[in-house]
Amino acid sequence: MLNIVELLKDLAGYCVASQGIDAVISAKRDVIELYMVFKWLTLIMMWVFGLNGFWSSAVVAYLIAQNVFTYFDHHVWSVRGNLDEDRIKMRFVMVLQAVVFNVVCFSYLFANQFNGDFNWGSFSSSNPLIPLSFSFMNTLSGGSSVATPTTAAGVVLLGLQVFTTFVFLTVILTKATTKEGV
Repeated sequence: MLNIVELLKDLAGYCVASQGIDAVISAKRDVIELYMVFKWLTLIMMWVFGLNGFWSSAVVAYLIAQNVFTYFDHHVWSVRGNLDEDRIKMRFVMVLQAVVFNVVCFSYLFANQFNGDFNWGSFSSSNPLIPLSFSFMNTLSGGSSVATPTTAAGVVLLGLQVFTTFVFLTVILTKATTKEGV
């Protein structure tokens, strides 16, 4: 009930329901595509304008949670329709996009809200490429020498990134790219 994209999909489907099932499916797909653009623009604009307060962190936390939930729901819990080879390829691409979005969301948090919770050593976290690289390294290897957490909040944030990466790469990606269990 708290997933904005699901609410918008339902609203779009309701608005075109009289035009048939194809119109409903098309409207829902359009909402998904618009939402994907919106979430990326939101994150980029917050980073560009240097927003780093409670509300911006809450928005990013919501985006991370909904990113994981949406892909878990649609690729693990409730797979709908037949999974032919083209659909499996598309699902793979979509999950990879979700992983990259997850990485960029955590990069934003490392660079802005939780910057002081890490020792950046000789690196400057004011350069957005440093927190982005740190986040990618955490995703790919589960650890990095770019920065180390210095507070409990830093440890928790790093743990959350490793956990969400694990969910995406082991559970969701595996289910999204196979026909088994459908």
